[in-house]
Amino acid sequence: MIKEVYHVAITRFSIRMHSNEGFRGRSKEWLFNEVRLSQKLVLFEHVAFSSIAKGSKQPDLFLVLIDKELPETIRQQLENIIEPYHWAQTFEVEPGALANMRDIGSLLGGFAIDSKYILTTNLDDDDAIGTHYIQNLKSLVKQHRNENPNQPFHWFGSIDMQEWDILPSKEAALGFLKPYSGGVLFSLSTGFSVLSKNHPRGPNVFTLSHSRCLDFLTLNHRRTNYDRQGRFKFRVRLALNALKMGRWETVFRILRSYDFATRLDDGRTGQFQGLISNHGDNLQQGRIKSGISTRQPVRNETLQSIFNVHAQKVIDNF
Repeated sequence: MIKEVYHVAITRFSIRMHSNEGFRGRSKEWLFNEVRLSQKLVLFEHVAFSSIAKGSKQPDLFLVLIDKELPETIRQQLENIIEPYHWAQTFEVEPGALANMRDIGSLLGGFAIDSKYILTTNLDDDDAIGTHYIQNLKSLVKQHRNENPNQPFHWFGSIDMQEWDILPSKEAALGFLKPYSGGVLFSLSTGFSVLSKNHPRGPNVFTLSHSRCLDFLTLNHRRTNYDRQGRFKFRVRLALNALKMGRWETVFRILRSYDFATRLDDGRTGQFQGLISNHGDNLQQGRIKSGISTRQPVRNETLQSIFNVHAQKVIDNF
């Protein structure tokens, strides 16, 4: 039986966003350093993948995007982690290729998905989503489709996030937990999702940055005067894509500033929680230093019950 909505969750594991460098100007040697990658595997296994595998619902497909030069020992360990789960697999991408994989066709065209809609969800390899996040997301997507049967695409993002400062100490053996300390209310990357008609030109989670989603695609949740020129240009491109998908009515709705995004946690506190881990790698020093006055020592039971994250295993193996 063909599903109406096929759900694909996507994690990037140390891929090159540009052909000749690592991440944000870092070297390729840094990106593929096996000591660093071994630590990332701990976070992937006990944080990101654990939150998916032990959740109340799983995606139809979980793709772990990997670089073709990922060290073989790391690649094998990664595949060993996901091998017991038939819905999970690695997906090799060329260096810098992700910049050109911003629609359904270029990202998922080779998977022969027959469903009418495709839902893509982003999860960074060191973050987690709540136990019922996917279940709640699928329910809300179904409600959205019933209420908007002719809308070919829609974005979903949450701001309801916790941060885990992985800084073990005498006063906090498992580090600290705090509410998201970024200060700016924009949709975060954890659990960021896009629903699209199954069409090669349909959008996926890489079409638009999570940080611009609410500003570009909503009225009530956009920041005042935030990148108005960028918003206009994006909505024009989106209208052109809708035209290529044969959706004239959508073109008019885009030009008239209809909402094409939903803030998941608005009025749904606790239903769309995410966990962002701060461990000092990946330019995180600023996040670790912020929100200190609001953080509390982590209890293993708390992270297990909300996110299916076993904090003690992370600390023991990190």
